[in-house]
This record gives sequence, C-alpha cells and structure tokens, in this order.
Amino acid sequence: MQVPGSKEDIFKNRDLPLLEKRRLMRFLVFAGGPFEGSSELRGNENAPFLQFLRDAFALNEDLAQVITYSLAFCTFPSDPTLPALQRARRYLQSAGRYGPSSFIVGHYGGAGEISQGFSRTSAVHGGVYILGKRILSIHPNSSGKEPHPILLKLDEFPDCLSCDVMVSPQDYLVPELFSAATVIPSSTDGRNYAIARCIAIIDKPISFHSSGFFSINTQISQPTFPPPGAPHSIDNGVLIFPPASLEKGSSKASATVLITGESSMSAPKGKHIIYLSVPILDNDIDSSPEPLLQPYLTATLSCISPSSDGMETNPLFKVFYIEHPPRHEFVVSAPNPKIIVTPFICSTHPESLDSAAINAEAVFRKVVGILKSRDPLCPPEANVEDENLWPPLNEIDDEEDNW
Repeated sequence: MQVPGSKEDIFKNRDLPLLEKRRLMRFLVFAGGPFEGSSELRGNENAPFLQFLRDAFALNEDLAQVITYSLAFCTFPSDPTLPALQRARRYLQSAGRYGPSSFIVGHYGGAGEISQGFSRTSAVHGGVYILGKRILSIHPNSSGKEPHPILLKLDEFPDCLSCDVMVSPQDYLVPELFSAATVIPSSTDGRNYAIARCIAIIDKPISFHSSGFFSINTQISQPTFPPPGAPHSIDNGVLIFPPASLEKGSSKASATVLITGESSMSAPKGKHIIYLSVPILDNDIDSSPEPLLQPYLTATLSCISPSSDGMETNPLFKVFYIEHPPRHEFVVSAPNPKIIVTPFICSTHPESLDSAAINAEAVFRKVVGILKSRDPLCPPEANVEDENLWPPLNEIDDEEDNW
C-alpha cells in the first residue's frame, strides 16, 4: 500500500477511523516543522522512535510502524527518535518540490550521472583516468627512487604510479599502510553491519494500491496478488518490509526494495531491475544471503499481475550476495596522513546518496588541507575546511516560487 505523506492522502483514506486521522495529522504537522526544543521531543531524543510515536502521539501499532519504517526509514525498532524525525521532515518537505514524489530518481542507474559529471569536470581540469586495470599492490615507497611516498602497481601497466596523498576504501590497503592512513568519520550513525543484497531483473511491472494501509501485524505466509481495488503499475518505486512482516524474513531489521524501470534509463523497455537489501546482525553474519532474501523477493514478485496462462513470474536474472564492512582498525586522525580512507556506507536508501556526497566533501576538504599545508606558497591562514562549498539545503531555489 502507498504510504500517506500529505493531508490529501489521509483524507482520502477510507481505512483509517477519524480519530486516527486526527492523530496522524497532528504528527505530520509536528514532524514537518521545527520540532527541535519542543515539549514532545524534550528528553526523548534517544528514545526508540516506535515508543515515541506511541507515547507522544498515541498512534496505534500499525500507524507507528508505517511511519517508523516507511516514512522515517528506520532500520531497527531501537533506532533513536531525533534522527528519525529529521528523516521524516526531509521526506515531508520534499513532497511537491520537483513533482508529487518526495524522491529524485537518478538516470542510468542511481548516482551514475553524479559520478559521470565529476569525472568530466575532473578531466577538464587535468584529471587522468586509467580504466579496466586491476590493482596489484599499494605500498609505501621505501626505495626513494620515486618522488612521492605512496606507490601503486596496476596489472598490465608498465610503470609504477606514485602520489603524495591517496584516497582509497579500506579493502585495498595492506597492514603496512595503516599507520599512514586516516579515516574520514562517516556522516551516518557509524554502525557498520553487513548487508544481504539481491539484484533481480523482471519483464513485468510491479503493481500496488494507491490508498489504504496494509496490516503489518498479519504475517504473510503465502503472498498473493493484491485484492481488487484499482492497483496501478509503477516504473520506479521503493517498497519497505518492516521487521517480522514476512514469515521466514528478518525479525530484527526492515528490508528495502528499490525498483527502477525504463523511465530511469537504467533498464530496457519492458524490463525492471529490483535491488533488495536487508541488514545482517553479528549473530547472523554466517548466513547464506538467498534464504534471507528469497521471502522478500517472492513477496515483491507476488505484486505482479498474473499472466493469462496462470504461470508464475520468475526473474530473468537474479544474484544474491553479502556486502561485508571492512574489519580493519585505523587511526581516526593520523598526525601526518598520506592515505585518506573513505567511510563505509551502510545507511538507508534515502540517506545513502546524501551520505556519499557529504563524505566525498569531507574527503575533498581533507585532501586539499593536506596539500595546502605542504605548499610553502600557501598562506597558513588558508583553511579549506571553513569554506562553504554548498548552498543551504533549506534554501528556496526561486523566491517567486511558492512551495
């Protein structure tokens, strides 16, 4: 079912009693405004968000879970209130800014256009790209033959590359380089957990209902196509499965399904790509990803209209894997870093691209600061970390536009 994100959605809904509508409206007005310092939030900033919704706004269990996982995009039932409210406010304030949805869908596969724009800008300013070459080694320069302290060896590339500062994920580094590396702190909550992932390609669209709420207290043992009620197909969308909403699914974390189709230019006409992810906690780290994710994939495929011959829809392609966070320990801030380690991102879908941009900016500021500190011609008072590179997020694009 579609998540309500506006007054119109709530007023049109026929499944909610009037009292629940009033409570939900009261919360949406609260979450969409300046709630910092409010009496409702005071002392509850770190309380579980689910508990906050029940205690402060008297919302029933179904509504509290819909808001927690599908509007505030919490991952666990214990997620704290303040960050969840900030995500909910971003969701509510984004609705109607660039269309009816709160989301912006990137063309050609998510953030591909962002990285392509960066690569083109970098090339204009002298950046050089070496593509399709496997990294053989990264090691410190102990011979003194090269002018820079870090050496990089690529497969089928005759020359060793050297540099003053290297930006790298943790996976590529050997222990000898740990003391010369500094980690950029992540902009997210810092919890590094493994993520079970599935990618599937289908040739039929997903359908869902435009109104109404799904009772998440009733577990789905045999998912079926949604009952009559004018379901409509989607080309791009996000589906959320709260914890314990599916039999044999995760009882501890929510699962997210991102669907992209032809309009995002990431799939051919008539095809759709499903990206499914669910966090794995330490005690389940050795589990196989397919049994963990198959219930969610089956439930997602059940939302495809049955064919005339009654045959079930099977993906044209599917792959299951686990993305593990790095296990190495690094110095958070080395005194004279030569390597900048990018943080591992394990946040929710709405935050992942924002986090990537924030982390990239932090890396940029750190690198430029290091290079300026080594430049004798650079004045000591120059500090790139104090410069404002971006306009405020709450800045209106055009004063004449009345959002």
